[in-house]
Amino acid sequence: MKSLLFVFAVLFVLPAHADSMLRISCEEQDLGAEITLNGEFKGECPLDLKVKPGKLIIDLKKPINEDYEKHFIKEMRIGDGVVQKIEAKFYVFVTPARAERIQKEKSASAARFNERVYVIAPVLAEYQQNDIKPGNGKTFKDCDTCPEMLLIPSTGGVWIGDGTKSNHYVHIVAFALARTEVTQAQWQVLMGNNPSRFKECGGDCPVENVSWHDAQAYVKKLAEVTGKPYRLPSESEWEYACGAGKDDKYCGGNDLDAVVAKIEGYNAKTSTSDDKTKTVGQKAPNAWGLFDMSGNVSEWVEDCLHYNYFANNGAPDDGSAWTSYPRDLNPNAIKGWWGSCDKARVLRGGGGMVSRYVDGSTNMERTRQESRKPEDRYHYRGFRVAMTLDMTEQDMPRYVERDCKRKADAHAKSRLGEVVSVDRNAQRLELKLDAPAAKDGNLYGYVLTKEHTRLYPKLNVTAGATNFVLTEKSLDGVSMGDVYYATRYTSGCWGSTAYCALAKQTCPTYW
Repeated sequence: MKSLLFVFAVLFVLPAHADSMLRISCEEQDLGAEITLNGEFKGECPLDLKVKPGKLIIDLKKPINEDYEKHFIKEMRIGDGVVQKIEAKFYVFVTPARAERIQKEKSASAARFNERVYVIAPVLAEYQQNDIKPGNGKTFKDCDTCPEMLLIPSTGGVWIGDGTKSNHYVHIVAFALARTEVTQAQWQVLMGNNPSRFKECGGDCPVENVSWHDAQAYVKKLAEVTGKPYRLPSESEWEYACGAGKDDKYCGGNDLDAVVAKIEGYNAKTSTSDDKTKTVGQKAPNAWGLFDMSGNVSEWVEDCLHYNYFANNGAPDDGSAWTSYPRDLNPNAIKGWWGSCDKARVLRGGGGMVSRYVDGSTNMERTRQESRKPEDRYHYRGFRVAMTLDMTEQDMPRYVERDCKRKADAHAKSRLGEVVSVDRNAQRLELKLDAPAAKDGNLYGYVLTKEHTRLYPKLNVTAGATNFVLTEKSLDGVSMGDVYYATRYTSGCWGSTAYCALAKQTCPTYW
């Protein structure tokens, strides 16, 4: 009995857990932010809040507009009788409604991607006549002094970024990209001057000491001279082309010495300095034939600088440049350059000497991003040009004529035979092959009628046979002399709505 009383007395005198205190404060522009603790609304910032010891999840939210809201989220454990000060630093997120709209936009974007693939198909087909195909490394030039261009393949989806704040998934339609940086000689011919610091490097060295605005002036003039839609590449296009379908650290591999045109700087042992740019195209190319995307000079791209590159924050998922982001959405933009196109544009690829960071990475890596004011010039900054593979209205008749000829040639080669008799009452059709069947088996083809309808009879042939009688339920439009073709040459129209309408009007037999 005495033992029980003693235990009871001990339990009675043990102190209860003491409450702790959270003192939550915000910067002036974030006053009034809603505070929830473990999912329960507690009040507005600033706030002193008594809490029990244990695990806490604190979420402060400040709406900006229907698309964006600021959040400060902190997960922590707190002990007994503790006063914990929390100074909330907010970051911008999309609202749930915006996230839902983005998902719908992604579906629409995928549909636009498929449409764009069709639109550029005739343009790609023309290049392929000269064995220039996306990803095969074959080059073309639109004038003698124009940059050499390569075709970059379409992709239905690829991850862009380093897996952290700049990670997002995009699909990119095939486009053209310059084999190397724009050279001093190419700039001199088109622009009539040479702004480069390292002029003694020669005409085959990259033009440098150019601003983003200077690069825009060059691509605009190149487009005027050639009549082609030249431009700067987007950041997504640049990184996708750099990787060439691989996940290498640098553009062309993981060996820095093999693929990076390094600038060594001053060597104290030899009292020599190697601080100049290099002749383009001297290091190993990547798998698609692109040179110097890592090193030599940093390359301007079209994009403005953003705090992060998540698609849910508005980053385009179609490979286009991200050129809008209201500055006031991101509190960090006040202190930095994020979200203002006038404040900062993006460069990729790294230029000058190799810089190594505390995490072991370098400034030359495929996913490394840098930025500068668009008016800034520096002797290790240049650019390469891109080109959209669009078809102009003036070009359309020429593409249609070429496509009609291609289909006519394909059909001529795919001819198997013709209709030699038609008995509509008996629903019988007789086909005669131009050459005896080579072996037993099934023969698949179609009859193209004069009314442009199609009939798809399957023939069960024996070797040496030439004539076949078939029973068909509908022989409307079928006449003697209609040609029996191999089905492998049939296809729909690959092109825009306007292109297909013109094609069907010009040569309806083949569509």
